[in-house]
Amino acid sequence: MPRKVLHHGDEDLHKNEQLEIENRLMILRENEASEHYKCSHYLSSANRRTKAEVKVWRQWYIKWMFNVADHFRLGRSVVSHAVAYLDKFASEDHSVLSSKDEFTVLAITSLYMAVKVYSTLENASAICARNLVLLTEGKFVEEDILRMERRLLDTFQWKLYPPTSVCFLREYVQLLPFDITVTSNLAELSQFIIEISVTKYTYVKYPPSVKAYAALSIALDC
Repeated sequence: MPRKVLHHGDEDLHKNEQLEIENRLMILRENEASEHYKCSHYLSSANRRTKAEVKVWRQWYIKWMFNVADHFRLGRSVVSHAVAYLDKFASEDHSVLSSKDEFTVLAITSLYMAVKVYSTLENASAICARNLVLLTEGKFVEEDILRMERRLLDTFQWKLYPPTSVCFLREYVQLLPFDITVTSNLAELSQFIIEISVTKYTYVKYPPSVKAYAALSIALDC
């Protein structure tokens, strides 16, 4: 693979950039280990039927989130944050695991909050509570989403910036010794692998940093 070529005078700048990346990674790992953001294997004590149902619901709604993100051109990384909200809340409040309606509202609200917190695009304004309930064809009302939003905020204690696998991947790829074309291709393939893993409940138990590293390792072997 073509490697970066450092010219005279660029080495000090490169070292400074590396130190900044390493510092950001250190902060991400500290947050990852924090109880505020740590996510448990929340189906471990559930009965067989609940496990099967929740896995199906979770996968279906995450795919729905990607479709909404694509339709409104929000950027797919916003879904990683939405899923982080969903999984963290499900880890803390198991009541949503016994009701499909509650889980549905949780999924919708998680995307709604992630867009509010992370998306700066003009078309993100379309992802409001009023418009999202229209997608449910009258099954839910705006107050259902706002009520669930208050529950999430109380549970998270307003800690709304969980480190996701995409966050770690952005830093990892900057440490690669390849030119920008190769690095971009590796980042794109790694993100695709991460998106697949996000839909699978099996990977909830693994830290985001590990999933990002594994995705990049697979991309490097391709």
